[in-house]
Amino acid sequence: MKGIASFVAIGSVSLALGACVVVTDAPPEDPSGTTAASPSANGQPANMGNAKSSAYWIWHSGNGHWHLRTTSGGTTHRYSGRVSGHGAAKIVRAHSVSKEKDDRVKFLTDRVSFDMNTGTSGDGFDFDVAGSCVDFVLEIDGTKQPEHVVVGAAEHRPSAGNFKACP
Repeated sequence: MKGIASFVAIGSVSLALGACVVVTDAPPEDPSGTTAASPSANGQPANMGNAKSSAYWIWHSGNGHWHLRTTSGGTTHRYSGRVSGHGAAKIVRAHSVSKEKDDRVKFLTDRVSFDMNTGTSGDGFDFDVAGSCVDFVLEIDGTKQPEHVVVGAAEHRPSAGNFKACP
């Protein structure tokens, strides 16, 4: 009976640990040292090309053109979420870049939904917005991890996994 109780306890621990997945690599360095409820998205993050960690990289390049990329730090992670115009802003076009076979990026009339597994190379998509600000709902491996989101040239971090970014 004692052996059965030990087995049950071990099984419970395994189930509990299996239900919560958190990215274990360090977040990308944060040169700005700031978080914001609505980070500025102007300009490409400078450290994206040197990325050695799991992260979302988001920026606005002018004239309504936005970009979202993912890096994995060498370990495959699942990036999922949705992007939509904030207020009266509307997403008018979207297309995938560096997408792998099982990745899904779907442009609907008012939003982009995505589910991508990023391994050794990055994934992402570009989208155009009529208006200015954009709402993001982002997850890595099924959890919101804003410390792994880098926005704009100033490399601000959103203070939450659901956030608004503006040029």
